Amino acid sequence: MQKRLITLLVVGGLIAVFAIWLQSSPSPKTKDDTFSVEIIHLPKQFEGCTYVVYDVPDAPPLVIEDGAITYDFSTEDTLFTSSPPTFGWLSEESSGSYVTHILEEGEKQPDDTIPFGAVGATETAQGDVIDYATYHVRGIHDCSLPQSVIDEVVKRRE
Repeated sequence: MQKRLITLLVVGGLIAVFAIWLQSSPSPKTKDDTFSVEIIHLPKQFEGCTYVVYDVPDAPPLVIEDGAITYDFSTEDTLFTSSPPTFGWLSEESSGSYVTHILEEGEKQPDDTIPFGAVGATETAQGDVIDYATYHVRGIHDCSLPQSVIDEVVKRRE
């Protein structure tokens, strides 16, 4: 009986130590770990589609600061970047998972503000491929890449 009690105490102690170790381990926050963090800035009460258009010459690159990629849609619904569509991915084969923080005028919004995000590509009349990501803000919308955005990318790539 005493041997069984000692065994239970040892096993219980090991489980407790393991649980404490798990709680104290740092959370993964960057592409080098399990997931990436995105911060999306929106204008107040914005509803509709936002776009990130990749591989656009002379556009600023995306950056990772403090473990997060920031997308600023506070003045425009389309963000042109020279970065590739795999920027911030976990590996070449997988984007991994994302944690997204949505801010309107600096104020955190509920996670369901953007119920859906997607990556896509469209082909121009000239056969050029345009890679982009889109975020559906406050609902599911038809977020096909607008012709005006396609025309702008074609013009910048000439």
